[in-house]
Amino acid sequence: MKAKKDPKTEFIRFRVTPKEKDKLIHAAESGNESLSSYILKRSLREYPEIFDSFPQIIDTNNLFNEIYHRVEKSGNKTLAKEIISLFRQYLPNSGRKE
Repeated sequence: MKAKKDPKTEFIRFRVTPKEKDKLIHAAESGNESLSSYILKRSLREYPEIFDSFPQIIDTNNLFNEIYHRVEKSGNKTLAKEIISLFRQYLPNSGRKE
C-alpha cells in the first residue's frame, strides 16, 4: 500500500526574467517534469550530484565530437556550418572558433 503524501497547501512566489522563465520551462520539459516539480527538486537537491552525471556528460560530448568529425569528413561545408552553429547555440563556450 502506498503511503499518503502530505497535501500541498502552501504557495511560494518569486520573480524571474522572461529569459530565466523560458530556461526553467525548457529544463523542466526536457526532464519530462512540471515546472513546480523541477524547481522543488532542484531547490531541495533531490537531483544527483554533478559527479554522478559525468559518464553521461562524457558520452554526450564524445557523440558530439563524432558527429562533428563525420560531417567535417563528408566535405559538406553547409551542413558543417549548421552543426557548428547548433553547438554554439547549446554549448556557447565550446570548441574552436571559425
